[in-house]
Amino acid sequence: MSPPIAPDTIEQAHEIIGLLYRNLEEGTKKMSEAEDLVQANKRVTDLLLASVESILGTITQIKKVASQTKLLAINAGIEAAQAGDSGRGFLVVAEEVKELSKQTSAATTNITREIQGIQSVTDEAAVSLKAMIRKLSEIREANNEILSMMRRGR
Repeated sequence: MSPPIAPDTIEQAHEIIGLLYRNLEEGTKKMSEAEDLVQANKRVTDLLLASVESILGTITQIKKVASQTKLLAINAGIEAAQAGDSGRGFLVVAEEVKELSKQTSAATTNITREIQGIQSVTDEAAVSLKAMIRKLSEIREANNEILSMMRRGR
């Protein structure tokens, strides 16, 4: 039922007030449901951020291993060179290990860049979700205040 612009009778005024009250009550209920959904989304975003941090920590460990492997390969190359002809085969292996270490470092740098991009977008989503939660809460509180006033006036 759509309320008339100006009620002609007290009964119509009560009917309009009742309709407004029910709509406000229903809207407030939906607002709370929306707030719950946004809260759930924020929890998921927070878990995603934690996972990103964990992945970045693992990548840091891989970079350290790659760096140490490169140093070991260089040392092994020096030892192989000092061994002369008998160390040639080992020198080839040391060079391959050093190259694999470089590739690992490059790959982890690329992965880090991608993960940091995901982290940046996720951070933006988290900020947006916090703002949405705050606004929904403000609207819900205002609606509850109006509902409380209307209940007292009944």
